[in-house]
Amino acid sequence: MDFSRRLRLFLIGVVLGSVLMYFYVLKDRNIYKSPKEVLLEKLLHFPLQMSTMALCQANCNHLDTALLRKAWSKAEINFSESKVNEQPCPLYHIRLNKAIGVSQIFMCSICDDFVVLQEIKEIAKCDCK
Repeated sequence: MDFSRRLRLFLIGVVLGSVLMYFYVLKDRNIYKSPKEVLLEKLLHFPLQMSTMALCQANCNHLDTALLRKAWSKAEINFSESKVNEQPCPLYHIRLNKAIGVSQIFMCSICDDFVVLQEIKEIAKCDCK
C-alpha cells in the first residue's frame, strides 16, 4: 500500500471519528453562550458575599440567601442600568422574575471568582447606610 492511499484512509478515519465524537459528546452542550447566560452561571456557582448595606437590608427584612440563589436561576439582567465598566468589578442591575418577599431588584458586583451583593433596591425602609 503506497503512502497516498494510507493517508486517505487515515484522513477518512479521522473525519468519521470526529463526527462520531461530536454527536456523542458535544451535541447537547451549548458552547456559544450569551453574556446573560455567563453572568447567571457566575451568580449561581460563585460564592456570595454581602456588603454591609446589603447585609443590614437582608437582616432587617428577613431575607433568606438560599431562596435568593434559587431565584437567580431565572433572573433578568438589565444591562442599560448596569455599570459594566466599574472598577475593580462590574456592577449589574438584576431583576428577579419571582419576588422574594417584596424584593425584586438587586445590585451585584460580579468579579472573576466571587459575587458581592451590594444593595437591595425594592425593600421595606431600614436605617441602613
